[in-house]
Amino acid sequence: TKITAERIYNPVTEFLYPYLYTIIIRHGPKFEWTIEKRYKHFHDLHKSLVRYVETETGHSMSSLNKSHISETTKNNDDQPAFPTRNDRIAFIDQYSIEIRCKSLQDYLNKVLKHPKLREHIAVVS
Repeated sequence: TKITAERIYNPVTEFLYPYLYTIIIRHGPKFEWTIEKRYKHFHDLHKSLVRYVETETGHSMSSLNKSHISETTKNNDDQPAFPTRNDRIAFIDQYSIEIRCKSLQDYLNKVLKHPKLREHIAVVS
């Protein structure tokens, strides 16, 4: 339902992945939990899904909605589009982080709406 980002100052991870993203997930009216991930984890998820789509369909992720893996998702607006810019930029501003959080939230919601992708091991783990 929501993703926020917090810059974490850590000498080991600060330069490569300075932001920790907090994801709030809700299932039905009663169940809600929080998960914390770095951009790297989102990127790893995306790479796993791309490999899965390419293996299952023989097509690229960009043709996902045109292939047999996506019979119920016909609109290209429903296709998960991963925000490719990472947060390794040292001087990224708060507005850019808010945009990224919204993009990641949209991406995850579209993945979860997709009947085949939501069952993938990288999504459920």
